[in-house]
Amino acid sequence: MNSNTSDVIVVGGGMIGTAFALACAGQGLGVTVVEARTPWRTWPAGEVDLRVCALSRASERILRRLGAWVWIIELGVSPYRQMRVWDVGSGGSIHFDAADLGEPDLDHIVENRVLQLQHAQRYVEPGLALIGDAALPMPYTHWQNRASTWGSGRRATGRRPGPGPATAP
Repeated sequence: MNSNTSDVIVVGGGMIGTAFALACAGQGLGVTVVEARTPWRTWPAGEVDLRVCALSRASERILRRLGAWVWIIELGVSPYRQMRVWDVGSGGSIHFDAADLGEPDLDHIVENRVLQLQHAQRYVEPGLALIGDAALPMPYTHWQNRASTWGSGRRATGRRPGPGPATAP
């Protein structure tokens, strides 16, 4: 069994989990990210990911601070100028328009895999470790000693005390 001891263990290596891990590592903390799937590092040329995110200016600022934005721009983003959101059930809706703010756009649409790939490339940096293809142990109460063994057979232990073990819903 392989074992990692880190200051912080992040369960979930998606966009938010990995951004949080990068921010912690940027503060000098050792971080292990536990993810159910190992992130893709390549995909077929010309293929488009149908899962996308509409990023806001705040998200862009966070990604810039993490050193990710330049690379994300190189992989491809698309600015959006307007957004309409509605709820079919209630009939409620909201409309955002960059022109109302005097801005050229609201921000950018980015494929989810672009964000995940950019983050995954960073797992080679000092202080970051990835446990991929890991099944989450159930129930979460296995965290009583801030340690758990994942479905992949790898063990992760957190050094810093937290508020206590989480419980599954």
